[in-house]
Amino acid sequence: MDFQTFHKYNRLVREGKAQPLRCDVCKNEVVTRLGELDSVVLWCYSCNSYTLPGLNTCDKVRALVEEYFVETDY
Repeated sequence: MDFQTFHKYNRLVREGKAQPLRCDVCKNEVVTRLGELDSVVLWCYSCNSYTLPGLNTCDKVRALVEEYFVETDY
């Protein structure tokens, strides 16, 4: 999944239209960062853990972004 999709998801979170993604370890909010080879990783600033978004997370993010953004904006 591309970084731009997660960026749009985070925009929906800031607007109150989506729930923030949370750390599996400490349950705090995670931020989206670019990992190796420009892959999307989720970083928790509280416990300094990195995770790759799984299929369920990617599907959830993609579905919500497609719901709020028209194809030309996506």
